[in-house]
Amino acid sequence: MNIPVTYDPKRVIMVVGAAILSGYAEGTFITAARHVDLFTLKVGNDGYPVRSKSSNISGEMTITLQQTSPSNSVLAAYYALDEAMSLGVVPVIVKDLSSGTALATAPAAWVRRIPNFDREAKDKDIAWMFDCAQIYITPL
Repeated sequence: MNIPVTYDPKRVIMVVGAAILSGYAEGTFITAARHVDLFTLKVGNDGYPVRSKSSNISGEMTITLQQTSPSNSVLAAYYALDEAMSLGVVPVIVKDLSSGTALATAPAAWVRRIPNFDREAKDKDIAWMFDCAQIYITPL
C-alpha cells in the first residue's frame, strides 16, 4: 500500500547569514541552480565523443518575498553592508523539512543587486537574486 507524502510550503526554511527568512510570495518562491553543466560533450568529425568535466560549481539562488515581508529589510541590510564595506558574503541554506533530503546550500553567497523599487495598488512580489561561489543542490 502506498502512503501519500505531504508537501507543506511552510516547512521550507531559508537561512541567509544568521537570519531565518519569512514572508514568501505565492507560487515559486525559491529557486537554486548551477551556472554551468557538470559535463560538456564534444564530438569530432569522425564521431569520436569527448566528455569534459567542469570544475565550476558556482550558481545562483532567487527568493521571492511579499512586499510586506520583514525579510526584505534583512536582505537590504546585507546588500548595504556589501556595497559599503564588501562584507555581505554570507552562507545560505534552504531546507525542505517535508522531504528527507531536499537541500540547497551555498557557503559563500551575496545579493547580486538591489531589487527595483515598484509599487502598485496591491502587495507586490520582490525577487532577491544571490550569486553563489559554490552551490550544492539535492533536489529531492
